[in-house]
Amino acid sequence: MDDRVGSTDQHQSCQGLVRVSLNSLVYGDSQHRSLSETNVTRLQRIYEVEGCQRDDARNFIDILLDCEDADDARWLPYVRALSSTQLDWSSIPELPIERVEGLTGLHRVRAAERYLAPNDQWWIARVFTTDTNDRTRRQLAEEYSNERAHGDGEIFYKIRRYHQRGDRDNENKWWARLTVSKRKDLRQLLRDHRFITAFDNLLPWVGLWEPVQLGTLHRLLTMKCDEELLNYLAHVHLVWSDITQGTDESSVDQSTVEKLHTLAPRWSSADAQQIEQLVNDRSFFPDLSRDIVRNTVIPNIKGVETAIPSLFTFFEDIKHLEPCARIMRLLLPSTTTNARNGLSIQQGLSRHYFPNEASEFAVEYAQGDMRSHRAAECEQPSLKYQQLWRR
Repeated sequence: MDDRVGSTDQHQSCQGLVRVSLNSLVYGDSQHRSLSETNVTRLQRIYEVEGCQRDDARNFIDILLDCEDADDARWLPYVRALSSTQLDWSSIPELPIERVEGLTGLHRVRAAERYLAPNDQWWIARVFTTDTNDRTRRQLAEEYSNERAHGDGEIFYKIRRYHQRGDRDNENKWWARLTVSKRKDLRQLLRDHRFITAFDNLLPWVGLWEPVQLGTLHRLLTMKCDEELLNYLAHVHLVWSDITQGTDESSVDQSTVEKLHTLAPRWSSADAQQIEQLVNDRSFFPDLSRDIVRNTVIPNIKGVETAIPSLFTFFEDIKHLEPCARIMRLLLPSTTTNARNGLSIQQGLSRHYFPNEASEFAVEYAQGDMRSHRAAECEQPSLKYQQLWRR
């Protein structure tokens, strides 16, 4: 689509300018970019040096109002024409609506909440209505606004989201943002339905995706640790399903994930205390009420049996798994786990496993802690395979 057409659509659809309370803005739509705590901090530092320049048209944000609200004559005194950019906005009343959907400006708003005084929490917004066509709304939510460049994780997320919706035009637009080598790596992964299904299962939690590095995806397949990696991704899905049970999965943004992953509140009193202190942090599950966070989310988190995983921990743990996998492959003929026959390490070793009659064998519980273990014949291959990884 011609950018000029999109710009015309936006201008024609905009209803005017309003002053909106930061506290009323909600960014719950999965089309919006996930929150980057690093970028919020960067913008906050800029504000501290230069001010936030709310009256600069380049810094205006876009909001979406219900058609009935927008047509309600009561709101007319609060709306100004698009050309009204030289007004004293501090003297104009804020739009008196408690919850307003934000289309753009997530990072500017979060940084402004920290920078501005409690009695000065407002911004200038362009008003669009719920009858605005999907093309314009999508453009507004995804257009580059110098807040942050699109990362690999966001691009991967958008490609899969649009693929699921059958929207080839927008899927191709996000493909075009990748380098040739990253497109090659991603297409290679897409040919393995097991991995792409495992990643697709994580799409409801947009905040998980930022750490993905597409340039490393080819390593997932060349490591030949398919079962281990797929189990890890399934574990990420299970844990975040438990955390968000009874709430909205889309409420998980990047900032929330960064505050939780690696913590083990069930087993660490320090971690549990750290999580309790997050209840009143508005950047922690920012789209949920504090009552829901306190009464539903926190108990869910404390019930997680393991350290909380994420896609960040997934890719970090791969760095430790990869050298071990190279050693494990040395146990097998070089032709067993090569790219041509596609066998994983587990599959290759299972072909060389011969059971014995003994039902008792040594198991290493910890470094140097060997214990006799009794297991049924059907359990032995799995237990002995795990022992190889420990040694």
